[in-house]
Amino acid sequence: IVAYVSREFDVAYSIGHMQKVMHELGMSYTKATYRLAKADEEKQREFAEVTLQEVKKLENGEVARILYEDEASIRGYQALGYSWFLKGEQKVVPTYGTHESVKIGGLLNEATGQVTYAQFDKFTGESFIDLLKLTMKEYPEGKSLIVVDNSKTHKSKLVNEFLKAHE
Repeated sequence: IVAYVSREFDVAYSIGHMQKVMHELGMSYTKATYRLAKADEEKQREFAEVTLQEVKKLENGEVARILYEDEASIRGYQALGYSWFLKGEQKVVPTYGTHESVKIGGLLNEATGQVTYAQFDKFTGESFIDLLKLTMKEYPEGKSLIVVDNSKTHKSKLVNEFLKAHE
């Protein structure tokens, strides 16, 4: 910013003074954050205020526990983002990682904080079923209500058949 202001307006500021000017303009030096592009705030509010409350009522009789399921990938390499470079002077970031990753599926027991998880080569309906079988061993008594996201691995024909056989 200091170089830009100097070049465009022929005004010289130190870095420290420019930071003060930016702060006075209401700016802050922060890292960007993610926001799901397809997130529907109204549906999220409805889930938190209505659906989740109804689900929790089930825990008082119809189900023994509520579990939240999700998957994650941990990469063995750096994720690089876009930035500005002079033409022909692209930044090269040395890395010692490989293009491998670890995939983990897990369930969190809301009441106890207990986590049940398994590692997979990839996320598929079969790997989701393996996680469900592990959960059934972990919780052999009573019904579990499992909250999942909208992943297609949770909706496959294979998964639906498994769920029907193991209500």
